[in-house]
Amino acid sequence: KNINAFNKEIIESKANRYFFIQDPVKIKIKNLPKKEVKLDLHPDFPKRGQRTLIPTKEINITEKDLGKLEEGKIHRLMDYCNFEVRDGKYYYVSEIYEDFKSSKNKGVIIHWLPDEKNIITNVCLEDNNIALGLGEESMKDLKEGDLVQLERNYFARVDKIDKNKITFWYLHR
Repeated sequence: KNINAFNKEIIESKANRYFFIQDPVKIKIKNLPKKEVKLDLHPDFPKRGQRTLIPTKEINITEKDLGKLEEGKIHRLMDYCNFEVRDGKYYYVSEIYEDFKSSKNKGVIIHWLPDEKNIITNVCLEDNNIALGLGEESMKDLKEGDLVQLERNYFARVDKIDKNKITFWYLHR
């Protein structure tokens, strides 16, 4: 094993999960249901609590994920709902995960953030580049030094929290 594998074993159970949308782009999904989406802070430790996202008319996704949204396929906003791309537009399909899982035209699962109440987020990467994006509002409750997993990305440590901005240091995948 390499050192990152050992580090992952040590911090995986300690690191709560959060959505980070690097290079955000907005999409509008027609007939998107308005509801509170509850997400566990850690899937293996539900007693740690939940965080809440409230979808808005426009949803932020990563520019990279936007390029993966193929026409005619059923895609899923992680832990929320399924949607389809038709004629370059986005249409709500259902909330049921099984509808996505059993779809003959299965697309991709992507993470997302509402268009409101996010926090500007920077991550200092291992090559010293800075990943810019948005983090979910609940990140404001973090403290400097906290270890987190930015879902579908990597583990990171909170370096600094300002009023409307948080900076992380990349740890490893």
